[in-house]
Amino acid sequence: KNKKDRAKRKYDPFSEDFEEQLERDITERIHTKLSKKLGGRDNAVMTRLSDEDLGKLDALVELEVFRSRSEAVAFFVREGMKVREDLFASVMPTVDRIRELKEQAKRSLEQEPQVPDGPDENDRNE
Repeated sequence: KNKKDRAKRKYDPFSEDFEEQLERDITERIHTKLSKKLGGRDNAVMTRLSDEDLGKLDALVELEVFRSRSEAVAFFVREGMKVREDLFASVMPTVDRIRELKEQAKRSLEQEPQVPDGPDENDRNE
């Protein structure tokens, strides 16, 4: 639901489901903010985690902080990368240069004349 719908929503603190309504609304807001922050998750990555780390992720999913393990892992990867932005800023120019050199080497190899597989049959008879 959009912000206007939430803004119009009135909670009756004396209703039997007040806490449930409030919890749903808070959870929805958290999911909306996280989804915006995580946007563009089109790539899948397989990883192995310790039982301890998986237990922590599962607890956050169970508490509905995240909708899935995948969402939780994506969040923590992004946060970890933000913390080490300085590392990426210093390394990426070198990575880009290495990629350029690899492409240059591939192009050079493609331009080299083809070496025959073995001796020609005419060479064997001589």
